[in-house]
Amino acid sequence: MEIKETKLKFREGMEKRFKVLEYIVIHHTASTRDMTVQEIHQLHLNQGENWKGIGYHFYIDKQGIIWRGRPEEMSGSHALDYNSVSIGICLSGNFEIEKPTDNQLKSLSELLQYLKQKYGNVQVVGHRDLNATACPGKNLYSKLGSVIANSNTPKDEYVKVFMSNNKLSVVLDNGSKFTFPFTNKEELLRKLSIGLKITK
Repeated sequence: MEIKETKLKFREGMEKRFKVLEYIVIHHTASTRDMTVQEIHQLHLNQGENWKGIGYHFYIDKQGIIWRGRPEEMSGSHALDYNSVSIGICLSGNFEIEKPTDNQLKSLSELLQYLKQKYGNVQVVGHRDLNATACPGKNLYSKLGSVIANSNTPKDEYVKVFMSNNKLSVVLDNGSKFTFPFTNKEELLRKLSIGLKITK
C-alpha cells in the first residue's frame, strides 16, 4: 500500500487530535465527478477562516489511489463532536447513486488494515453512524461490513465475504466456509462496524 504525499498548506490554528483514537470515520464526496485532493482542500479553505484546509486525513480517488490529507496527529473537520477522537477517510463519489470502484474498496481495506496495526483495533464507522447524514452513501455503507472484515483478516486467509438469504458467509482460501445467520440486516451491519473476527 502506498500513501501519496500532498504537502498541502493549512491555515494556522489546527488543534492536536486526542491521543486516544476511538473511531475511523468513512465518508464520500457526494459528487460523481472524480475530484482531486487539492480541489477538496481548496473547497474547504473557501468555507471561511474557521476552516484550516481539507477536513479528512485520507482521500481515495476512483482509481484507488490513497492521498494524504490533514496530518494524522491533527484533529480533523469531518464528523461533528467526534473530530478530536477520530480519523476521517473520504472516498471520491456519490454513493447514493453510484457504486465505489473495486480499486477504491481494495485500497480502503488496505488503509484500514494499516491504521489498525498502527493504532489498535479502532472502531470503523460510516459518517451516518455518528451524525444525521446519508454519508457515506447507501452503496458504500452496505459494503463496509465486508471491507472491515477483510481488513481484519490477513490477505492469505480469506477469499470472499458476502451476504445472501439472511446469512453472512466467509469463504477462506483453504476452502473453509463460515456462515453467520441473522434476522435483522441493520443490526448485523452495526455489529460489523466494529469488525468480524474469524476463528477456526
